[in-house]
Amino acid sequence: MDQETKQAFENLTSLVQEGFSKHDVLLKKHDEDIENLALMTQHSFNEIEEKNQVEHNKLNQRFDELIKNTDAFYHLHQKLDVELTITQHNCQELDKRVTVLETAKA
Repeated sequence: MDQETKQAFENLTSLVQEGFSKHDVLLKKHDEDIENLALMTQHSFNEIEEKNQVEHNKLNQRFDELIKNTDAFYHLHQKLDVELTITQHNCQELDKRVTVLETAKA
């Protein structure tokens, strides 16, 4: 092989090696970018999950409060229903007594 051809091959070899070196640097940079993006994404998902858990807890508290208030209202309604029945019975008894008194007076 003559000197000129040898020099051309050496130039070509160094050019190819330089290209692979630059390619490796770019690949490492892309790998770092992908890892950073993955970390940022994971961090964002963790923040979202924490916020979601806080809101979930708030909803559970509100639901428990709603159930408690509904239960209290139901018991109040039952109590009023019993009191109304007693009052109606007492009114009927009073009506009977008034009728007896009016009949005796007449």
